[in-house]
Amino acid sequence: MTESELLRSPDIPLKETKPQFYQLKGRLNRTEFACWATACLLLPNLLGEFGFLVMPITFFFYVLFIVKRLRDIGFSPWLVLIAWIPVLNFPLCLAPGDTVDNRFGDAPFPSSSIIKVMSVLLPVVYSLLMFVSLMSVLPEFTETYQQYEAKAESKLAG
Repeated sequence: MTESELLRSPDIPLKETKPQFYQLKGRLNRTEFACWATACLLLPNLLGEFGFLVMPITFFFYVLFIVKRLRDIGFSPWLVLIAWIPVLNFPLCLAPGDTVDNRFGDAPFPSSSIIKVMSVLLPVVYSLLMFVSLMSVLPEFTETYQQYEAKAESKLAG
């Protein structure tokens, strides 16, 4: 039995520690990452005109969560620099993390039920809010485009 398996043995109680989200050390599994990263994206949008006030804070936590997630997968935290490319950031939610301790720390504890529910619910809510926002702007955009089209036709005809 390896040291990691001994530490995770059900016969030996583990020291429970609360996650410290404000520190760079530690790791985040994909469920927690999906939940907290979406919360960072959702919060400024929910605050509307005042969202810019919390953006520096949510940006800090978003970078922190990406670093912790990269550590869980076993990659260097410096890859946070290329994580701003959306296509490259998406696999962070899908890639399984190391189930054992790695060079960046102990394996994260399994997610609680509430985190599992929130990791599904928050992206759905975020997607719905973005869809509703788009649909609320679409009629105005359509009207503006029709006015532009009418002007263009009148200039071509006249």
